[in-house]
Amino acid sequence: MSAANGLIHYQAFQPGAALRPYVHCYWQMRALGNGGADYTHHLVADGSVDLIFDLTGRDQALLSVTGDRASDLVLGRDFHYFGIRFFPACIHCFFNLTLAELTGQTVLAEDPVGSAFRAFEAEAGVDELVAKPITAVETALLARLHQRNTAVDGRFLQSLHRILTTSGNAAIQAEVAHSISARQMRRLFEHYTGLSPKLFSRVTRFQHTLAAMQQAPRKGWSQLFYDYGYYDQAHFIREFKVFHGETPGRIYFSNP
Repeated sequence: MSAANGLIHYQAFQPGAALRPYVHCYWQMRALGNGGADYTHHLVADGSVDLIFDLTGRDQALLSVTGDRASDLVLGRDFHYFGIRFFPACIHCFFNLTLAELTGQTVLAEDPVGSAFRAFEAEAGVDELVAKPITAVETALLARLHQRNTAVDGRFLQSLHRILTTSGNAAIQAEVAHSISARQMRRLFEHYTGLSPKLFSRVTRFQHTLAAMQQAPRKGWSQLFYDYGYYDQAHFIREFKVFHGETPGRIYFSNP
């Protein structure tokens, strides 16, 4: 991966079979000589939660919770990070926390909510990941999964499934009105994802649209937004700019 202010190496790894329902991927990102300039990493809203460790040993573990809009994160000149990216709501199966007040934030390990991450860092032997495989990380995650044995609220899971399988276009509240109020549903979503049901749906729709754009010829973008439930092109461009930080016309993919 190249950047305007240097070279960045990024690599993702698939989790073992037992953790695939919970962990999207493990990843590493490091600077490969950037000419003394700070590297700024652009974050696109995607509903993700990442537990991140600094393999240089300078900083402690931290938690990154996606925001409700695009943002930039300055990583510095020399860095090497290892991350665990969880599927929506799945970090709760390993750590006792609520995301309601953490949206768009990076939580350091020395913060009160970060004490569990600091303990996990020691359990998993993260400081040895430069030379060793991620087996110890998987072992530590599985141990926490079995110890917590935490069930996610079924009403939330039902709604989450509908949002994901309809590319963010499900009328969630109308579908579950018989079993839960709008206020209760909002509280559940903010607890598990950090976002309201409506906002999580919008981010999901944007992500599905973005993935389709990466596969479609650029000349077909002008009609693609209709397939994902946008009212018109102006609506699509406004949403895209909020979640990506740029308008569709200013981005480039190596697609047909």
